[in-house]
This record gives sequence, structure tokens and C-alpha cells, in this order.
Amino acid sequence: MVEVLVALLIVEIGVTGAFGLMVLASRTLTDAEERERVLSAVEAVHDSLAWASAATSGTRAEPWGVLRWSVGDSGSIRITAVRGEDSLIVRGYNR
Repeated sequence: MVEVLVALLIVEIGVTGAFGLMVLASRTLTDAEERERVLSAVEAVHDSLAWASAATSGTRAEPWGVLRWSVGDSGSIRITAVRGEDSLIVRGYNR
């Protein structure tokens, strides 16, 4: 009888650990998908600015946060994506 209880306890610990890993994997996947949406929007704005003949600074609201970009005199582009407390800064050049 004791052996059965010990075996059940070991199985329960294993199942609990597997469930915890599934929850962690789900959170990681959700975060990665949202980061991909942010990077896709940053890429789209950068491509638009790089091909514009007279690019100007601006802001765009997105479902996940805000995109801000500025264009320097030398053609440098700075894009900031703000998502909650996180922010991503991308720098590039117009030409």
C-alpha cells in the first residue's frame, strides 16, 4: 500500500511539473508572437521612411502600443516602439 502511495506521489509531482512547463511555454509563445508584431510594424515604418523622398518625424498608435520615429538631417532614422513598460529602439539610415 505504501508503495502505491509513493508511486502516485511521484506521478503527481511529474504531472504538476509538466503542467508548469506548459504554462511557461504558453506565456513564452504569446510574448514572442507579440514581439513579432512589434518588429513587423517597426520594419514596415522603416521601409516606408527609407523609400520616402522627404521623410518626416511622426507617431502611430498600434493595438499593442505606440511607434515614434524621427528623421535626422543626415538621413538617419530612429524608430522607438513602446509597448507597456518595454521599449525597442531601432536606428537606421535613409540612404
